[in-house]
Amino acid sequence: MPLGHLWYYLLSLVVCAVIHELGHALAAARANIRLRSFGLFVLGIYPGAFVDLPGDKLEQRPVAQQLRIVCAGVWHNAVTALLAWLLVHSGGLGWAFSHSGWMRVDTGVVVVDVAQSSPLFGRIPLLSTVYRVDDVELLAHIGNASHLSPEFMQGDGRFGNSPIARWSSVLTNTKTNRETVTAGFCARAADNVDDGLCCEMSLQFPLGESPDANIFCFERYRRPLSLVSPPMCYDLRSTLARAGSARCQLDLDCVGSSSNGGGRQALFGRKGHEMAKSTGDKPNERMCVLPSSPYPDSRVLRLYYYPFGDESKSSEVLIYVGSPKALWLEMQVSSLRPRWWWLSCRLPSWTEALFQYILSFSLAFGLLNAIPAWYLDGDHLLRLLLSMAQMRWSPVCHLVDSESNSSDSEPELLDSQAPSPALNAPEASRFTEPPEDTPGTFSADQNVVPELAGAWKQIYVVATTLTTGLLAWCIIGSLVLLAL
Repeated sequence: MPLGHLWYYLLSLVVCAVIHELGHALAAARANIRLRSFGLFVLGIYPGAFVDLPGDKLEQRPVAQQLRIVCAGVWHNAVTALLAWLLVHSGGLGWAFSHSGWMRVDTGVVVVDVAQSSPLFGRIPLLSTVYRVDDVELLAHIGNASHLSPEFMQGDGRFGNSPIARWSSVLTNTKTNRETVTAGFCARAADNVDDGLCCEMSLQFPLGESPDANIFCFERYRRPLSLVSPPMCYDLRSTLARAGSARCQLDLDCVGSSSNGGGRQALFGRKGHEMAKSTGDKPNERMCVLPSSPYPDSRVLRLYYYPFGDESKSSEVLIYVGSPKALWLEMQVSSLRPRWWWLSCRLPSWTEALFQYILSFSLAFGLLNAIPAWYLDGDHLLRLLLSMAQMRWSPVCHLVDSESNSSDSEPELLDSQAPSPALNAPEASRFTEPPEDTPGTFSADQNVVPELAGAWKQIYVVATTLTTGLLAWCIIGSLVLLAL
């Protein structure tokens, strides 16, 4: 998580915790149970919330009400996650902003913020519209434009249908430069400036060890049959800029192309050799190459964009070298642009990111609290469910325990000393042992929730102990991985 998203993290944690505890409070108020206290706390840097319910009054309520109070927090988190998903993924949030001062941009993604740690900071103007990444078009409505890459038009389901989806997919779901291009670049063998360090790429030096930041390692667009290929290092900017519309699939496609650009020459077989003879070029002097990307952090991306206010003019190209995921995190984009200068261009993206975090943490809160571990809602839920099972399938044992406890606490009176008053029907039913061949009956509205005993108590202890230990190990392991 980037440091710029820390406030999203903390604020969404507070929102999800308050909603969770508010669910318990509302369910308790519906059952006429007054809260002892309600508030917020901060444990280190972790913000949270709490409610304090009187345990004696809670245990006096019917089992159905106790279950409703215990499950209310998880239920409210689930509803919050559903609402956040509908706002973000169904277009509700964008619709609200587009009708309140912002306009939707369908020609690409709008740059609304660039982190200061990014190499693109100060190089791409804010509110610029990025409409293409390498050969992947981001336009939502392409129409019959013939100059676009047909392999990466909107119909290609690999990258999604909206500009935002295609932008995110290109930067997060691709691993090599070959996945985002449809053709290579023409280069001359004489321009190879290999210094012996340019192609020395590793996890420690994903961009190579050459001190010259302007050169980059290239490879053949169509790999030769030989597994050993000599290193090729070219000036990155001039090679990509010189190509312009001159792209290639094979080395012969570059025969006859001028050194400063020109149209693409798709020449194959005899025609290619005839063009080589007429121009004086040798087929092996020009090659179809592509920037090498053996590691995810050694990517080369071309960003095509229109500066804000200059959409009618020619577009500009910015070459980014590094990790695409870092670019995705450091440069925030949006599909909305403010209509007036006094509106914040970052507000839609901020709101969407906040709801994304609320969606994630609401699901996490609900799943975590449903685990039957100590001090979590799942602990109380498991105890209530086992109590219900004990009353349904072990009523005889429960009654025997109740009678034995009552006989130990109070001496039994003889009929001659004190005749026992007649019990009313509800009270008598509680102390009447059912026949052996009659299964026990249980109602969720019953007021008595017995303590767990025997095998039921052992199941509760074993289950909560194992899940608590497993959860603790997962938390410790996660912290160790983050530390490493």
